[in-house]
Amino acid sequence: MHQDITTKIKTLRKQRNLTTQDMAERLNIDISAYTRLESGKTFTWAKYLDELLSAFEVSAEDFFSDLSSNVNISNKNNSFGGYQMTIDNIHTFSKEYVEKIEYLYQERLKDKDAMITQLQKIIGQMRSS
Repeated sequence: MHQDITTKIKTLRKQRNLTTQDMAERLNIDISAYTRLESGKTFTWAKYLDELLSAFEVSAEDFFSDLSSNVNISNKNNSFGGYQMTIDNIHTFSKEYVEKIEYLYQERLKDKDAMITQLQKIIGQMRSS
């Protein structure tokens, strides 16, 4: 499945007349990282799924629709909680992953805001002394 997805990414990029540099910029990564993603040397495509879908102007359903429906990835090792992912539910899997990342992102933004407030207080104290 991984190779099917990276092949699809490359195909869609070419269909939209985008260069690897264009894609690297859209994903905010360097061109070598994008080249590794597209060539299948890394599994980071899922991390950038939203940006890829946006660049290609396709929905997740459309992106995954023509990939082999008999693909099945499973992990029977319950020490990792186990998972079952088929091409039919990969969008849900990715959406859940993205939602978790979004939650963590929002939490880090709150941490950043709290840190800025603390630093502003320290700077204010230093200026007044």
